[in-house]
Amino acid sequence: MRIRPIALALAALLPVVAGAADRVTRVEFTPTPAPRSEAEQTAAYTRSNAIVHYVDGRKRVFPLEYRVLFRSGERIGGSEAGLITDRHGQPLLRSPADEKGAAAQGPFHSYAPDANSLIRVPDGRRERLFLVTHYEYHTEAPLAAGQGSMELYAQLPGVMSLAELRQDRARGTLAARRLTNIDMNGIGGLWIPCAGSLTPWNTHLGGEEYEPNARQFEHEPLEAMNLYLGTPGRKAAEGGANPYRYGHVVEVKVSPQGTASVAKRYAMGRLATELAEVMPDERTAYLGDDGRDTMLFMFVADRPRDLSAGTLYAAKWEQRSGEHGGSADLKWIRLGHADEDGIRALVDRGIRVNGVAPGPI
Repeated sequence: MRIRPIALALAALLPVVAGAADRVTRVEFTPTPAPRSEAEQTAAYTRSNAIVHYVDGRKRVFPLEYRVLFRSGERIGGSEAGLITDRHGQPLLRSPADEKGAAAQGPFHSYAPDANSLIRVPDGRRERLFLVTHYEYHTEAPLAAGQGSMELYAQLPGVMSLAELRQDRARGTLAARRLTNIDMNGIGGLWIPCAGSLTPWNTHLGGEEYEPNARQFEHEPLEAMNLYLGTPGRKAAEGGANPYRYGHVVEVKVSPQGTASVAKRYAMGRLATELAEVMPDERTAYLGDDGRDTMLFMFVADRPRDLSAGTLYAAKWEQRSGEHGGSADLKWIRLGHADEDGIRALVDRGIRVNGVAPGPI
């Protein structure tokens, strides 16, 4: 099993100090030169320093470094990082079979952590630190029978984990003390999570990249998510995984007790979301689509800090000149307004590519 580390560039965080003279006025960071060698191009590293300026005129230099918090497959507090499970939390032991009947052997650990959100949660007089990590997909695994391996892109459900971190107050370093998979049962499982961001209100946003082709999976089972749901071989109309449930922005909130709640933000559109980034107004979000020949989207929520309803726009690039790098006007095409309750109701009733759903809408 290949493993990939979860690391923070500021793992050597600044020590916690007290006293009036130790009050910080500003912090500056020195640059790291662009990588030159092959080793530098394939490793996470920094040569930067944090220069801390204090109110009494002193300054201190803290060298920055990467430190591994944990790796995919590592057991922390009884759970394994990146372990791919079904809706009941049980490890998946086989992949779907390919056209030749071959299947990969589990258990599977995704070694592709693709986003981390460090979340500070007030808990009375103290502050607890949590790290939400989502793992893009498990790319390859050995065959269940015989030699060789199998490509597993889009063959397994995705996974997010929640780790509680502890900070050494003298040195500033972080360590993971407890880790669990985030329960995705309430949203029907997680599909290929990609890049993520931290909202201004301290929640994690992760995109489900390369939304499953609804036209294709209207006529054949979406077996990756059927594995999660326990409905192997079933098409959506037969109670299997519905492709319209996947390809959305997923929001994760962490409580002071260390539990995570999850919601799919249907109103933000269904696309190959690479990243959704919320602006300081707490209403406007820009979404990048990682598909081919697609576009930039903008979502404006009806209310601050609430992504459940709003208006979606697509960017229109109007080229004005090709000189000196070019210039253009960026305009926004209004695609429509929606709320996630309404969209979820359509999905629950079995909406299809041609728009026909059984029963009255």
